[in-house]
Amino acid sequence: MERVSSRLAHTNSAVALSSIRLIIKYMDYLSHPESIRAYNNKISSPLITMISREPEICYIVLKTMNLVLQKRPLLLPKELKIFFVNYHDPLYVKLEKLEILAKIANNDNILMILHELKECVQEVDVEFVRKAVRTMGRCAIKLEKMADKCVQTLWETLKTKVPYVVQEAVIVIRDIFRKYPNKYEGLLADIC
Repeated sequence: MERVSSRLAHTNSAVALSSIRLIIKYMDYLSHPESIRAYNNKISSPLITMISREPEICYIVLKTMNLVLQKRPLLLPKELKIFFVNYHDPLYVKLEKLEILAKIANNDNILMILHELKECVQEVDVEFVRKAVRTMGRCAIKLEKMADKCVQTLWETLKTKVPYVVQEAVIVIRDIFRKYPNKYEGLLADIC
């Protein structure tokens, strides 16, 4: 792992990503929490740096981050704004960023994420807007303590009365009703 660590700063993205994958694979054999934390810091910097490259590389890096977060969910807790959607990002990058936002959502950062998702709902791309609404619902189901805030944001999106936003919000709220029965029935009148 030490020999490969020097390759994390390589100019070729493929070399850096391969090094990251190798380090993550062998981190399972580490027993000291300090070593794990040190390697987490070593691999998070190149990942964040590569996101600012051209969209194709950014997409591959985001896909890699998505896989890394499944195994190491605490890898990027402080790095939230790099996953916010830029207006010039291609659709496939935007969708991947929403996926990662849903994974790194926690009680501390959910308000920032909800604000970003609320902005995303105002975009013109229908598929992207639907995914943003679904992400709000995933956050509500994932974070029980902050479900009220998520449902409040969903309710605000219902007030836009844009047909595809309302359709997706109704589907998402159905899932929330299943997770939290008898809790958000006040929304039924607005949905109808």
